[in-house]
Amino acid sequence: MQGPPSLVVETPQPSFGLIGGRLAVLVRNGGGGSLGWTAAVTTGGAWAAAAPAAGAVTTGTDTVWVTADRAGLAPGTHYCSLVVTPTAGGARTIPLRAYVAAEPARGVRVLATHPHDPGAFTQGLAWDRGALVEGTGHYGESELRRVELATGEVLQSVALAANEFGEGVAVVRDRVLQLTWQNRRAYVRDLTTFAPLDTFLYNGEGWGLAWDGARLVMSDGSSALVFRDPDTFAETGRVTVTTGGAELERLNELECAGGLVWANVWLTDFIARIDPASGAVVDWLDLTGLLTREQELAADVLNGIAVDGVSGRIFVTGKFWPSVFEIEVLD
Repeated sequence: MQGPPSLVVETPQPSFGLIGGRLAVLVRNGGGGSLGWTAAVTTGGAWAAAAPAAGAVTTGTDTVWVTADRAGLAPGTHYCSLVVTPTAGGARTIPLRAYVAAEPARGVRVLATHPHDPGAFTQGLAWDRGALVEGTGHYGESELRRVELATGEVLQSVALAANEFGEGVAVVRDRVLQLTWQNRRAYVRDLTTFAPLDTFLYNGEGWGLAWDGARLVMSDGSSALVFRDPDTFAETGRVTVTTGGAELERLNELECAGGLVWANVWLTDFIARIDPASGAVVDWLDLTGLLTREQELAADVLNGIAVDGVSGRIFVTGKFWPSVFEIEVLD
């Protein structure tokens, strides 16, 4: 027997993109009957608006879309709250944030859309000889994969141990390296056969990994980029990433292209492009709106950048995303 109507509110992603963007707030009835509700932005949210402002839900889920207008906002992080009030029971307050970049924010154009396994929790992405090399995460599900771009078919895979959470990957000459999140191990495999070649140990967490042609670049979720020797994994240097003079944290999956380090910033829809010498953010790529609203509800965050070093083609995807997008950066 179902109980009385009860409000359940979920926010898959609490942060806006750079150029515009929208956030989905899910309103669900955790009991029986019909539950009426209203939604309004409060607490510093003159730059945000919610629609629809009211509704009623019996079964299934209602979606409140919150949009941001950052015109006139100073660089930095801005906060507001969405308050959802039911006709019965207490209100729910959802904290939201929007980031205003001190550096230029560039949009992208989608050139092609390719299929991607929506069950893949993408943690790392690279390009090799016409195919994607992908690392996936979650305990008991982490793999290293070679994926056919045109079909999304997994051509080759090897699983990590059940107690290991896969993270970033990097193609280095004839090898591929894959990090683990908290096991402090990087696995080295033959790029063609995925046969194991070596294991490197490191301190702290592993998040993103990329190769700039001479050295490895690694992230650990902080504001640091760590440079490592590709043959020994020894640390050779590090730099703190900053934007507008402030440290930029949650650096995640990485790629190196055009002399810059490209970094997904966890829980956002944007990529920071970073000067590896100074750590300063040069500009941003805003990937808000690549997925449809329905796809956003089933997917997780943006996380995956691969650049074909020969043709310059750029590919991006995310955790549980149904597509890999081939994009170009707008001026």
